[in-house]
Amino acid sequence: YQAGKIGAALNTAWGAFSLDATYAKAMLKNQPDRTGQSYSLNYSRFFAPTQSSITLAAYRYSTSGYLSLGDTMSLRARDAAHDALPYYASNTKSRFQVQLNQPLGERWGSFRLSGFSQDYWDRGGRDTQYQFGYYNSFGRVSYGLSASRQYSVYSGQWENTYMLNLSLPLGSGANAPRSNTTVQHNTRDHSTSVYETINGSLGSSDNPLYYGVNVGYVRRNGGNTNNVSANVSWTSPYARLGASAGRGSGGDNQTSASVSGVAVAWGGGVALAPTLGDTFAIVEARGARGARIVNANGLRVNSQGYALVPNLMPFAQNIVEVDPKGLPLNVQFKSTIQNVVPTAGAVVPVRFEVEAGGRAAVIRAHLANGEALPFGAEALDGEGNLVGTVAQGSRLIANNLRADAGRLTVKWGAAAAQQCTLDYAIPAEAADPGRPFHLLQGVCTQ
Repeated sequence: YQAGKIGAALNTAWGAFSLDATYAKAMLKNQPDRTGQSYSLNYSRFFAPTQSSITLAAYRYSTSGYLSLGDTMSLRARDAAHDALPYYASNTKSRFQVQLNQPLGERWGSFRLSGFSQDYWDRGGRDTQYQFGYYNSFGRVSYGLSASRQYSVYSGQWENTYMLNLSLPLGSGANAPRSNTTVQHNTRDHSTSVYETINGSLGSSDNPLYYGVNVGYVRRNGGNTNNVSANVSWTSPYARLGASAGRGSGGDNQTSASVSGVAVAWGGGVALAPTLGDTFAIVEARGARGARIVNANGLRVNSQGYALVPNLMPFAQNIVEVDPKGLPLNVQFKSTIQNVVPTAGAVVPVRFEVEAGGRAAVIRAHLANGEALPFGAEALDGEGNLVGTVAQGSRLIANNLRADAGRLTVKWGAAAAQQCTLDYAIPAEAADPGRPFHLLQGVCTQ
């Protein structure tokens, strides 16, 4: 299937207009190739005083040989099965559709009117449908009512469909499940169906476990059918896991399990992720194992110091952010945000500078005269490296101590009277590099 389109759009004070033309060629196995053109004219406008929006779209398929991609694939599938083309798959000749959306205020919800009519090249009559819907919420409960009337040239009958949708939470917590109920009645076959779905999540917001339960009941022509199914999925930092099971009224059982993920190998190593996309970034943050990547749920820096950030937007500014929350105090990022602008299909390296490997300590210190250390004073080690800052309550937060014992210089100004020296020593029994930090006492002398 090959198709090319050309068009233009214009926004004016009277609304937005667009016009386009499509040329298509469909190559079929057991039928001659089909070529044709279609043209479409669209109009839409938003009325600010009433918050109304209206969309009109008129399509004209000028030749009977035009096929859409969906129609082409349907024909090819039926040719492969040596089946005849069904009557309802005829080529559309022209189509007109309209849609109106109207909010009624904060308390009164909104309604939607829509409809379409289309005819065909190889048969008479027109398919026609009108639909009205009203949508609102009451507290935490959302509901919608809709009615539609449809005429099908294929069946030669009018039918009416009425539908009620109801959505409400089953609890007040952040992870409370939500119930969605749909009741539908059709007048042509006098069928009534009820569908109930409950969806929720468990666990943290970073790596939630999603679950769902679906129940369906259909009554048609005096007979009843029902089915029930359940599904669960979990996205880990390395893969997406899922499972489902279902049972129908005929005794049919279905079960499935899935594992999906991606692996990327390059000169620096290998990283895994549950999904990737065409444009993505390889984050390097050595020493920051376990740091969370804010861009998507479940992404973490692995033990080698790498992570994958999927689905970047090509030719646009993308923010790649690392969240150091939960890391030891001795792991410090010089920056936690970087901006990248990739081309389509690019693999972008993003490097974060991390200081890690030293000891972390909270030293409750004061001056020799008993006064507290000035808030915001900086602590330097013997080589002049900044290793910490004085916080509230005269507590020195030191996060990059290279030795288990040493002397720090605390400065809050350039004058000699605005600095002091502080000796520290981490006890041998406490010098465990796996501890997040150590609590120490000290006196800063001038």
